Amino acid sequence: LRTLRDIVNVVGLGIQSIRPKSLKLFNRQWDSEEKMKAAYDRLRSFGYSVNLQCIVGLPIADPVDDALDTIKGMQRIGAGSICSCYPLMIYPASAIGKYCKDNNFIVNPECYGDTNSGVTGINFNHVIREKIRNICKFATLFVKYNISEEWMRALIEVEFNDETSKKLSMARYKECVVDRLKEEGEEVFKEIAETTNVRY
Repeated sequence: LRTLRDIVNVVGLGIQSIRPKSLKLFNRQWDSEEKMKAAYDRLRSFGYSVNLQCIVGLPIADPVDDALDTIKGMQRIGAGSICSCYPLMIYPASAIGKYCKDNNFIVNPECYGDTNSGVTGINFNHVIREKIRNICKFATLFVKYNISEEWMRALIEVEFNDETSKKLSMARYKECVVDRLKEEGEEVFKEIAETTNVRY
């Protein structure tokens, strides 16, 4: 880790999910919050910025509470860090694709594999889909600024028009770019914003 520090300044740490039962869906039953926290602390001790990463919208009975538990877990692991929160993508030949089929979770026909849009891979009802999408948009805010569960639950209820949704996506994206690139981040983000059609 010391040697790599000269060429790498940010490491992505795949938390995926916090609940042990949910981790089993990713075949990560060996993992735990304690191990994730130890890995995070070790990376930070070498001076790395850490991008915590998770996947939400899982094929379970309570996907919103599961997602919020994961966000709260990421706050415990690394409050102040940026994070990337992606909706689960369902690939038909995958183990989780088979699990969804066997357990009657319908694939969302509006999901085209773009993780930045927050569109869920599972065709939950409209309310759940929107809450999961909002969790994806707000995750960096929630974790970096250690937002309380009460505020999180209030914010994921809000329905955004396209313009606001795009602004939220761009704000999240800018936080990530600036965190990774430090002084250069503002200029790099400005160029990205001018030349890239970001999905939101």
